[in-house]
Amino acid sequence: MSRAILRGAVLFGFLLLHAGGAAAGDKWLSDLDEAERLAARDGKDMFILFTGTAWCGPCVQFERNVLSRPEFALGAEPFILVKLEFPQSIDDLPAGRRDEFLAWREPYGVRVFPTVILADATGRPYAVTGNIGLGAEAYARRLGKLRETRDRRDASLAKAAEARGVEKARRLDEALSAVDGAFDRSLTEKQGDMLARFYRGQIDQIMDLDPENAAGLREKYRALLNADAEQDRVEEMHARFAKAMEEGGARAALKLIDQELERAETAELRKRLQWTRLVHLEWGDLNDEALAHATELAKDESYSAEENRRIRARVAYNLRQLGRIDEMVVVYDRLIAEVVEDHATAWSFLQDKADALTYAGRLVEALEAWETSRRFVEEGSDNWVETEVFRARLLGRLDRHAEAVAVHDAALKVESLTPLTRANLLAEKAMLLNKVGRREEALASAKESEGFLKPIEADGDNESVTKFIRQKLRGARGDQTSRK
Repeated sequence: MSRAILRGAVLFGFLLLHAGGAAAGDKWLSDLDEAERLAARDGKDMFILFTGTAWCGPCVQFERNVLSRPEFALGAEPFILVKLEFPQSIDDLPAGRRDEFLAWREPYGVRVFPTVILADATGRPYAVTGNIGLGAEAYARRLGKLRETRDRRDASLAKAAEARGVEKARRLDEALSAVDGAFDRSLTEKQGDMLARFYRGQIDQIMDLDPENAAGLREKYRALLNADAEQDRVEEMHARFAKAMEEGGARAALKLIDQELERAETAELRKRLQWTRLVHLEWGDLNDEALAHATELAKDESYSAEENRRIRARVAYNLRQLGRIDEMVVVYDRLIAEVVEDHATAWSFLQDKADALTYAGRLVEALEAWETSRRFVEEGSDNWVETEVFRARLLGRLDRHAEAVAVHDAALKVESLTPLTRANLLAEKAMLLNKVGRREEALASAKESEGFLKPIEADGDNESVTKFIRQKLRGARGDQTSRK
């Protein structure tokens, strides 16, 4: 499980959220074959969501922050909505639907939850996205932009149908390039698999029409197909690395990784193996070596700007693990300055910085990071709620209790909060009030939290979250014996 998913799952335990989607009502289908029939009948595209709200924190956040909002429902009108709920292990899929769920997932190569596939009525994808930290209205606008990808694809395919020779190849390349640019590579298993699987006919035409590579297209698509084939080899390698790690620890796995690095024939494979090496160094708590490795990779100009930032985030992580906090702060500050226009990414880096400063006991600086992060979140969103909760906690730890209570009170005035989130915030406030000896106010806040919590419990929803809130309420009341 990735660190991002793990962190989201932890947040799921104490913050959030109702996994249903009232705004979408009964529009969601759970059968992809039926969705394709309806899309063909109604002339619509498909919004195919691979999710796991029973176990995946980011999936729950996506439901709460985007999919359950009326702004999303309005923006999703051009789509047939499909929601495929997966358990954490495929072994837990219902026996009667196991084969069809795997048959739906396999062609798209989904490996991260949540993942959204935008596809035409035939199931052919033209965009891959997920929970990208936007509010419902901004996400709906993003869907509109991604639908323009299909328009560009279809316009180029129409022009290709009228063209001949290399010109036809160029038009087909335009269509595939538009689609390729709308695929989030971090969400699917194989770099070239989506294009190769769903657009192989167009790829073969391009290679046939440019046999001497005069337009550079034959080589481009041959490399794409080779990369797809190479992924099978990578998967076999990772299975061997995992076995070595289990049997002999990090050093055994690193020995195999270094052997494969010596044999790697392509730059892309070397990059994958270098990243794998970094991960195994961290898994083995070899943070000095991991830091040196990440620092060296950050100097490699063949990495894209996004890849470089990802590597430098690992530099910051390993500096944190080594207690070199001042150096870590410098790295995070540079990363944040680079992505200041990308609010979701800036917020994520600020969160990591604040978490690390809190861990190091530098609470004033951690609070400053959380306060800065407020610039990058939409009021009422999950990220905003998380920011406010941690701000209040840090204020409490700094004995600035009146300010902490004021943060809770301001958050509770936001009308868009779900009952579950409101119950949680009230429980947090009650714990704070009890801690500072404001007993009557703590009991009043706890009682108000109960009022929002009981209907949710009666419906049997979000059991793990409601139990955690119950623990907070027991703490707020000073009752450690009752176990309702």
